[in-house]
Amino acid sequence: MKKITVLTPTYNRGSLLKHLYQSLCIQEFVDFEWIIVSDGSEDRTEEIVDEFKKEKRLDIRFIKKENGGKPSAHNAGVLAADSELTVICDDDDYMAPMALKVIAERWEADDCVGGMIGYMGESETKILGGRLFPKGLNQVSRLSDIFKEGIFDTVQIYKTEILKSNLFPIEPTEKFVPEIWCWTEIDKYYKLIVIPEILEIAKYLPGGLTRSGSQNMWNNPIGYSHYFRQRSELHKGGWRQMKYFGIYQGLRWAKKYPVECGGKILKFFSSPISIYVMCRMAFLRVFKKRM
Repeated sequence: MKKITVLTPTYNRGSLLKHLYQSLCIQEFVDFEWIIVSDGSEDRTEEIVDEFKKEKRLDIRFIKKENGGKPSAHNAGVLAADSELTVICDDDDYMAPMALKVIAERWEADDCVGGMIGYMGESETKILGGRLFPKGLNQVSRLSDIFKEGIFDTVQIYKTEILKSNLFPIEPTEKFVPEIWCWTEIDKYYKLIVIPEILEIAKYLPGGLTRSGSQNMWNNPIGYSHYFRQRSELHKGGWRQMKYFGIYQGLRWAKKYPVECGGKILKFFSSPISIYVMCRMAFLRVFKKRM
């Protein structure tokens, strides 16, 4: 078993992997594996990874699967991981030079701690978003408490066994579930060790999920229904609960899926929102057919 798994789901971006590969080759800490999950890529991804393997500089495992979206690729990589900790590094990102050493040195196993959190960088010296962890923030904190400070551009490292127990819910006809769904599920039970250092550098590119906008929701209504159900359960007893539940219920109604939670009163008062969501989805279906 390795100490760390670096997990990279990828789709038709083989040409981007070289920068990440080079950043892993210069890591001082070497007790790690790199798992690359090709989610139905039709470019030269497999050939490029084979070239990396021939150099024998890293422990690389390549998983090839049918295209099913990033969440399914994430699940496949997590299930294959053989390590204590897992850090996800997207194909258009790369690791800071000392990142894995910092992760290994700062890690302290504890039943209440699920992993660690550090900065995502715009560069190796500039924090993405520019917001620092507050000085008064505890060394061990909930992800939700960090988000409340307006700090969203972060890198999370989790115990691999926890990720294996919190896989994304996958719908056969859809390809996306918001990533925050997984992190929020874990946040219900575990805290994270706060590392005020840049661990990854992000290079968001056109075509990435980060920039794909709200259209994802209409294309993946059941995947998003899991997210809005979760939001509703986190905001009990107020307008936001009704709003989130209404969206959840509307997405499920539109796809003729059962509504699996919520009392009669909540369902009733959320119905206008649900009806709007259903009508919006029906309009989009008609619009697509006419295109």
